[in-house]
Amino acid sequence: MSAAGLRTYDELAAGLRALRVWSGLSFRDLHRRVVAARRERGVPELPVYNTVYRCLQPGRTRIDIELIADIVRAFGAADHEAEWRQACAVASGEILESGVVSVQDTLPAGTTVFIGRGDELRLLLTRPDPAAATLIAVEGMAGVGKTCLVTHAAHLLTGEHGHEACLWVDLRGYDPQLPPADPTAVLDGLLRRLGVPGQEISRLGLEARRERFRQALTATTALIVLDNAASEEQVRPLLAETPGSITLVTSRRHLTGLPADHRIELGVLTAAESVELLLGDAGSRPDDRSGAGPTVRDDSRASEQIVELLGHLPLAVALIASRIRSTPDWTLDDQLTRLVERQEGLAVEDGIELALASSYDRLSSGRQRLLRLIALHPGQDLDAYAAAALGGVELPEAERGLDDLAAHHLVQRSSAGRITLHDLIRLFARDRSRNDDPPRQRQEAMTRLLDHCRYTAARAADLLSPHRGDYDDQLIGPGTPSPPLPDRDAAAYWLETERTNLIGLALHAAGNGQASYTGDLSWILLRFLDVGAYCDDAELLHGTAVALLDGRAAANARWGLGIVHRWHGHLELAQREYLTALEIAQQHNDQALLSRVRLALGVVSGQMGRYEDAAGHFRQALSASEASGQRSRCGIAHNNLGAICLNWGRIDEAIGHLRTALVIAREMSDRPTEARVLGHLGIAATGARRCAEALDYHAQMLDLARQEGNPALEGFGLNNRGDTLRALGRLSEAADMHRQALALAEEVSLVVGILEARNSLGETLLALGQADAARAEHQTVLSLVESCRNRPEEGRAHDGLAQALIALGADAEAQQHLRRALNLLTEVGSPRADQIAAQLEVVRS
Repeated sequence: MSAAGLRTYDELAAGLRALRVWSGLSFRDLHRRVVAARRERGVPELPVYNTVYRCLQPGRTRIDIELIADIVRAFGAADHEAEWRQACAVASGEILESGVVSVQDTLPAGTTVFIGRGDELRLLLTRPDPAAATLIAVEGMAGVGKTCLVTHAAHLLTGEHGHEACLWVDLRGYDPQLPPADPTAVLDGLLRRLGVPGQEISRLGLEARRERFRQALTATTALIVLDNAASEEQVRPLLAETPGSITLVTSRRHLTGLPADHRIELGVLTAAESVELLLGDAGSRPDDRSGAGPTVRDDSRASEQIVELLGHLPLAVALIASRIRSTPDWTLDDQLTRLVERQEGLAVEDGIELALASSYDRLSSGRQRLLRLIALHPGQDLDAYAAAALGGVELPEAERGLDDLAAHHLVQRSSAGRITLHDLIRLFARDRSRNDDPPRQRQEAMTRLLDHCRYTAARAADLLSPHRGDYDDQLIGPGTPSPPLPDRDAAAYWLETERTNLIGLALHAAGNGQASYTGDLSWILLRFLDVGAYCDDAELLHGTAVALLDGRAAANARWGLGIVHRWHGHLELAQREYLTALEIAQQHNDQALLSRVRLALGVVSGQMGRYEDAAGHFRQALSASEASGQRSRCGIAHNNLGAICLNWGRIDEAIGHLRTALVIAREMSDRPTEARVLGHLGIAATGARRCAEALDYHAQMLDLARQEGNPALEGFGLNNRGDTLRALGRLSEAADMHRQALALAEEVSLVVGILEARNSLGETLLALGQADAARAEHQTVLSLVESCRNRPEEGRAHDGLAQALIALGADAEAQQHLRRALNLLTEVGSPRADQIAAQLEVVRS
């Protein structure tokens, strides 16, 4: 029954199968028990039989810890649930790390010297049918030059065909530290680069993202490079398959299952090509040093022996070529002698290892140290500031060091100026670091990097949300150079650029006894990940922090996890996280934390239609905010209380809260809250029949929402404006507002916005005399609302549908919907309930 020692999902699956044998349960009985237990607890997500069955099968790439816990309890091993949860957390680490992916919309910098590969290059540039999708796979051993060839071809293709979209992603098939990239996460990055909003992507599964990817590509011509693929299964969901698109794939293995138009098996260079790459420009000019020996072009025998020693591998030859250029006082015989001597000291006689060792030995001790330390970085690329932090040096020294390493072909600079390392060089340098750098020094380097990233991320987050003032503890200078962040745009750009590195660093810290950094980054990045709808990243980061931390840090991480659950529509799960965080806040009498958690609980309760509970949480949040001096959150609490009062029909009380909230929001320069307050004031003015005043509030709100670039807020404002226009009898304009609001809500997959816009549109269509169209809108709401359990909008939809049916003469059917609307709206305390009760009596008679 124990899960001790289980570290991978396949091991977990095997353990669960053994547990099933011990319990004697059939799969059918297991499924019934899991469903029954969830129903008893009131959990809305009821897994189908196949979902439970597959939890016990090998080969899974994702894991649902809550479902595993349910299965363990169903087997009668509840005493071991904690062990199984811990094993799931361990196994999930690698699985979730596969979701840390960086997709670029620019090509890596091309090589200045490209030798040979003529036949292969012609195949890469040949398109059997330019109007169709083209797929070319380049396969070969490590260091043979696959990425170099594809990069060169991609630059030529881009110049020739002028592709509107150019996307590049390293699939990490053979990364020394991270697992292969998850196709679902890769599609997230590809779609974002194509302009699809993150809020829309976050609600899509693998197949839906795959289809959305193809849709997005139909409007453009695309060149897509999938570098370092691990398998056909990883690549297949990422294929464009749209007319005119070109996909180039590289891999160390044969991808025979892909429908490639061309398949290139890349071998080593010929002897002549190797020599040409080795000598480069040096071989074409005489040595003008008097008495320095023969010219390099005269010593063909030595050059042939050198490339033979290197196995004709382009990576190895390029490394030695850079050494030749940097040692003009060495003849080729000198170089050959040194390589032979170096080879004798290697445990593995490999051309790349030999070339790396030779190039590395030529570096100064300072440059060797820099290479060793930057190889410790857990991300895929880094900038000079990160290098300075790792090396513990000033920025100019780090930049000079990186320039030297680039000149020796030991690092590469991307077109954006960032630094990358070939995975073989990274492995070599990390191995040298283990041999040459004491563990204490390696840890000190990583601590400097973590301090640098935490500090810079906190500065960026503070610029994005200056009214919050939540990052004071992290705004302590790290003592290493930090990039300038002059404004919000620079802050947002830095966070976007470093996002995957920050997640990788948080995971590194979690696994190396520095979990406090994981908690800090979870807190600092919470709003950035939320606004950008990086739900997978947020779930990984906050979930890791929850598993490792306690106290306030764990409560903050649970708050973040609750936001992720709300994105997915799992309100009960969000509430569970918030309630646990609430217990921690109460234990520590932490008023600032109580304020945050109470606000979150109030929002969830309101979405569930539990307005009394919501109002209670908001009042307690207000009290805690005042006690802790959280002025901005006082404004949020007043705004939310105002919204609850509007739902109850208490217009004057609502306006009192909202006016207070508006003063605070403007005082704190809290523009998102100011926009929401203006929207609610517009609703209140409409309810009081002051429609001209309402339209002015809506105009101010929409202006702020657009300045903030917040489509969810903009949709909220458009829909409210439509409601006011309907009250004025300007029905066609109102319908147009609702349709615009619906389009925005659908664009960002904001379910509550979709429900509100469709209900409003249905009410306006009925006022226009289009009862059939109104009925269709409300029926659509009812088909959507079941999964998200939004009681207020569900009641409103039943009410609207009943009114449409009455207009169509279907009174008997209308009665059913009126009764359902009456129950739901009475439950949430809506003043509309009394009107429905009276109407129901009329319809019955």
